[in-house]
Amino acid sequence: MEEKKCELLRKEKIGHHIHKLEVKMDDAVLSKDCGKIRTIKWEGHVFEHPILYVRISKRRKKYYLFLDESKSECSLLRDRFPCSNFYLQEDEEYVPAYVPRNNDQKVISFIDEQSLFDTLPVIDLLLSKNIEQQIYAAGSLSDNKIKQYLNRQLQENVTYMTSFTSTHISSILSGQFIGTSLSITGTWPVVQELKKLAVSQGFTEEEIQCKGVGPKQKKVFCVKCYSINELKEDMNCPDCHADLDVSDHFSRRLEAYLGYIEIE
Repeated sequence: MEEKKCELLRKEKIGHHIHKLEVKMDDAVLSKDCGKIRTIKWEGHVFEHPILYVRISKRRKKYYLFLDESKSECSLLRDRFPCSNFYLQEDEEYVPAYVPRNNDQKVISFIDEQSLFDTLPVIDLLLSKNIEQQIYAAGSLSDNKIKQYLNRQLQENVTYMTSFTSTHISSILSGQFIGTSLSITGTWPVVQELKKLAVSQGFTEEEIQCKGVGPKQKKVFCVKCYSINELKEDMNCPDCHADLDVSDHFSRRLEAYLGYIEIE
């Protein structure tokens, strides 16, 4: 995979464990507006901890890198980060928390504390495209420094919540105008519940982008009693006790695999 040369211009600590670095590419540019760096290399040192990036100027080849120093290797990287040239290698399989659409006028983002880091480059990406954004952040979020950064970036367009409740989320989503999209980032149970609420409020699949973190619990829809339960190795419906043959077909509407009655 190609290594791309760049130069560090400045760095800023925006959270207790998070640094934001401005870099300028030499000749080659990074392939996406928003993505992830697999490795950073300079003077024989190679660091493989993932770092997120966002393009801030295509013409000037400038990017922001977001570095989480809570990882031991990232802490070493932060302490020794060069002011001279170094090399980046992309993770081309990475999918960002949100990819703007051509007709986006407004993006509402729901994030929890575990997914905050993934959302940071998206905030700058939407700002660079002049897309209105509103963020709802759930969790304790005890890092006051990152709160100050978010408030500075988004002005009054960030709301902190203890948790997401169906009543509150439904009231936020109801009455949104055409051209509003949703970005839902968090643990899989939170993502799946918020997506169901969004669909119930009239949002389409195309208007919702989801990114889950952590383990994802697979679900099975029983075609006999219409219940949805956790997938197990020998699938017996806990509600109607039917033995189910789980298909490979995944229903995006139900967020579950289809379980048909097993025929011996």
